[in-house]
Amino acid sequence: VLEGSVYTWALAGTTDLNFFRSESNPYPGGMAETGGDHDYNFTTRVEPSIKVPRMVLDTSGNLGVGTQSPTGRLHVTGSSGDGSVVLPSSSISSTEMVNEPGIVQVTGEVGSIFFKQTIATAEINAPASGFVWACATGDANLSFGVNQAVVGFIELQAEDSSGYDTVIRNYSGAAGDFVDPYHLSGVFPVTAGTHSFTVTVDSDDGASFILSDTRLVLMYFPTAYGTVTSPPEVTK
Repeated sequence: VLEGSVYTWALAGTTDLNFFRSESNPYPGGMAETGGDHDYNFTTRVEPSIKVPRMVLDTSGNLGVGTQSPTGRLHVTGSSGDGSVVLPSSSISSTEMVNEPGIVQVTGEVGSIFFKQTIATAEINAPASGFVWACATGDANLSFGVNQAVVGFIELQAEDSSGYDTVIRNYSGAAGDFVDPYHLSGVFPVTAGTHSFTVTVDSDDGASFILSDTRLVLMYFPTAYGTVTSPPEVTK
């Protein structure tokens, strides 16, 4: 292959395949080598008047399919849908794909709690904007102390402003004490980055919690396949 020469293979009709090596682009509209003297570039396209790129390998080693300006090692442009890129089963060898779902679980405080206290905290690192499903579960034995009109709270809350509080209220009963298995869950929109979620207990008038089996589970999802709405914020 001689420097400055263009080698063209006519494929069908007005479509062709071009291989060339040059320090100064010899083919108007084609790809040019900008440095070194060992690499080759190629494009497949229709006639220049139509200017529709089929495939481009640029000087940085980026391969574009359906685009003449690839921004990554492989850049595919075309119609959306799960049929636009087809790969064999079990063909991805990297340990983790970007934006795939992920899960976090922590166990929290157990024992007696007499004041407002965070009993579980978990963080999840979202690789891109999406949604986090948060679920808090456990058992809470609420002892009402000297005042039978006491109320206790268990709250699940996202750290940032996109979240909301979910509150369970425990009221006094005839026996004074009771065990309440709780389950709090919500879907929170998130941006890329680390997000913190907490579970908090609170009570008044001398009441105390005895907690067991405290768990907080977070799951990240990169997209939604329907509408995601949040319930109204609940306050004390």
